[in-house]
Parts: sequence; structure tokens; C-alpha cells
Amino acid sequence: MTVPVPTGLSAVAVSPTEIDISWRDPPIISYYVIYRDSQKLAPVFGATTSYHDTNLTPSKTYVYRVQALAAGGKASKKSSSKSATTPPPAPTNLVATAQPDGSIELTWTASTDPAVTNYNIYRGTDKTGMPTDPVMTIDGSSTNFNDPNLGFSTTYYYTVKAIDAAGTSAPSNVAYAQTGAG
Repeated sequence: MTVPVPTGLSAVAVSPTEIDISWRDPPIISYYVIYRDSQKLAPVFGATTSYHDTNLTPSKTYVYRVQALAAGGKASKKSSSKSATTPPPAPTNLVATAQPDGSIELTWTASTDPAVTNYNIYRGTDKTGMPTDPVMTIDGSSTNFNDPNLGFSTTYYYTVKAIDAAGTSAPSNVAYAQTGAG
């Protein structure tokens, strides 16, 4: 009996330290063996066709393959490979402070990833919907930004995302401040 190879392998980074993988279930399988970068991970038993890989390194690419095993120990060939890259950790502790000159000063705690090259600053006037394009991209060594020339008596909401060679982080917390009346 030839054991069918798992197909439809998918790998998606869900946080800086987690990747979800899934595949299609060939019949007559007792369990699956998951490989990350050629390292054998814990077996997945029964008809389960997904695996949540944790404790990964942020901003790193991982390559996955799956092998099916039938009763009696017969094994399929390994599936084709899929890779996913974990994003950098998000900046934290974002604070927005209105300044007397009508600008808003932002400060935050840097992403814990030492390879961060830039930060994207996002500004909106509604805390529920941030724009998809940043208002400014600044150097990754900075942890503050002054947003000038804003409207009077307006509340502005901000988030910050870290960028490195692996991609863009999740957004920081939302911070807001209201400019003065002018």
C-alpha cells in the first residue's frame, strides 16, 4: 500500500512567535509528522489537519513539511514545503501628548527586535478605523515623533508599527490626544 502525500500545505504567521499550519487529509492516516526546517516536531494524531507552532523567534522564516503515516508504520513522502515568516514584535506603551504649539508628541517603547529598520506612524480621527497608509515612516532608532500642523480642537488617534526585513509588526496600542483650541 502506498501512503498518499499530504497536500494543500499552508503556513501563516499569526504572531511574532507563532505560525499556524494546515493541510488536506488523505484517507487511512493514523498520524502526521510535522517538520520545521528539517526538525521533527510532535506528531499529530487522527484526522487533525492543523498544527499551531509556538515559541518561535520573531522576524525569522520557517519552512514546514508534513508526512503522513498509516497503520503499521508505512509512511508517505514528505509534502511540498511551505514557509512563513514571523513578524517583528510590535512597539508598546505608545503615548500621545498634545503640545502648546498645536502638534502632538508621540513616544513609545521600541520593538524588542534589534533588526527594526523603521517605524510607520498611523493617524486617524476615529479610534476604530486607522488608515492603511502611514502618515510618516521614521528611522528605527527613534522612539518618538512630533506630528505638526494639525487641526485645532481635534482628537487624533495613533498607532505605530515596526518594520524589519521580515515584514511589518502588528500595531502598537492606540494612543490619542486632542489639540488645543488655537
